[in-house]
Amino acid sequence: MGISCGALFGSFVPSNPWTIDGGIAVAMLISHLLQGADGARIAGFVCGVVMLYQGDDVWTYAMHRFIETAVGIAVAWSVSHIPKLIKTGEEAG
Repeated sequence: MGISCGALFGSFVPSNPWTIDGGIAVAMLISHLLQGADGARIAGFVCGVVMLYQGDDVWTYAMHRFIETAVGIAVAWSVSHIPKLIKTGEEAG
């Protein structure tokens, strides 16, 4: 959600503090309505990062941020499951 809102706002609206705030608010609101508070924070952050991009092709940059965010979430999810895989001596016996 954040990447889509950031790329849309970044493509069609001139970048200034008010439009960046508006894009972040829209991304967080839509995300909160669809998936909850945890996703809204990530959507707002990613939307702001995409809107701050100063290059020519904001959609390519948004796709790169999508890949980076997806890899980060996958790694964090994987690391959070490591303690469940480790068995201590008390649990094993």
